[in-house]
Amino acid sequence: FQEVTSGRTGYQKFVGLDVELEAPHGLAGPVVMDATVIQSDGFRFVYLLPWDARRVLIEDTYYSGSPQLSVEHLKKEIHFYAVRRGWKIQHVHRVEVGCLPIPLQISNTQEPKVPSIGVRGGFFNLTTGYSVPDAVATVNRIAQVSRWTPEAVHAALAPLKKHHRSQARFY
Repeated sequence: FQEVTSGRTGYQKFVGLDVELEAPHGLAGPVVMDATVIQSDGFRFVYLLPWDARRVLIEDTYYSGSPQLSVEHLKKEIHFYAVRRGWKIQHVHRVEVGCLPIPLQISNTQEPKVPSIGVRGGFFNLTTGYSVPDAVATVNRIAQVSRWTPEAVHAALAPLKKHHRSQARFY
């Protein structure tokens, strides 16, 4: 990603426990970001996704400058979080672990002879690093090109890239 973005890289890293609780959790719906947790190693939050009255995914997530991830430490943090909420974990159904590189800036280097799309082309969300929604928009734009030459594809993608870069300033 350093080469792709000609800049810095951050990481979204997480450990999630899909748990069954001894009693209902009382959540009315998902909690996208509970940032009331102690902040460490960058921006930290807990994500909650209730599956039913007693089963919930508890995910401890960090936006960090470091890819290091202590899975065992974060499992303990999730258990502490559950206790603070008054929940007792009865069973862990599964564990999910991830460390996603996130380019922190879009490259301003000269375009190659072959048009770049995806992350290499700068078409991704600067907060999540996800590129699928941008890939769909890019493919739709390329599908409208009548003559598939590098120049024609560059020209077709230019307005999309300009719009994407202007939106990226927010991040």
